[in-house]
Amino acid sequence: MNILNFNEYTKNKEYWDPFTQKMNPSFFFDKKFYYILGPRISILDGVYEARELKYLWRFQIVYKNDELIFNSMQNSKNSDPCINIQINLNDNVGKIKYINQCSQYSGKYIMIWILQIMKRLDCKTCILEDQAEKKCSERNFDKYVPISLIHKLWKDKTYYEYFDFSPYNKNNNEYKNNKIKELDNYFDILREMNWNLFNINHRKWNEFKNNYENIYPSPFSAFFEFDFSNCGLFYDVLNLLDNPSQPSYEILSNIKNIISKSIWIKKF
Repeated sequence: MNILNFNEYTKNKEYWDPFTQKMNPSFFFDKKFYYILGPRISILDGVYEARELKYLWRFQIVYKNDELIFNSMQNSKNSDPCINIQINLNDNVGKIKYINQCSQYSGKYIMIWILQIMKRLDCKTCILEDQAEKKCSERNFDKYVPISLIHKLWKDKTYYEYFDFSPYNKNNNEYKNNKIKELDNYFDILREMNWNLFNINHRKWNEFKNNYENIYPSPFSAFFEFDFSNCGLFYDVLNLLDNPSQPSYEILSNIKNIISKSIWIKKF
């Protein structure tokens, strides 16, 4: 099995706990498969009892060209490995290639776990490219929204800022071109745009405006009310605002350009 319940039976298997043990990368040179202890997750057992569980995750780990490549053997819904990370042992740089939703874990706990793995393997830096998009679960949409864009509007931080990542221009190999201030400035401009600047004749816009115009000075400030449980209206309105006929179009294009052309970097 690729994920084992961590209990009195399975804990006798050879495994690595990255939350308590630092590991020399050479540990992974000999075998193709290893078990790594995952983070705690809470589940509700019946009605009254809440339990915390841990699982052993089975990884295929390949050592090639001074690089460790980690692929979880647990697959996501689209049959890809849940996790793919690479660690360059020459410069101690870890790369998150992708994280897919798996098992009962949220993306947040998987990210914390991966960063802990890298830290315990003595990585000095972690980098990733932001290709994540989020689809609204309320209904089918033809267009996905970049998760960093929707999180910045919603929480005033992109998803990766929660983990202390900063965006840098990926064409700058020295990572000196920090883009976070530029990104913040664009969002400040959006939130300064009042309702009267927009001329939109659409049922969804009218609904959105009736709900929030008397509460927030700008339609972009109203995105603080966003939640993935009520995402349909917000996704529709964002699509209307991201239109060449609207004054927000150029700013939104600049934001998406930064997101798509940046790598995100975290120093340990």
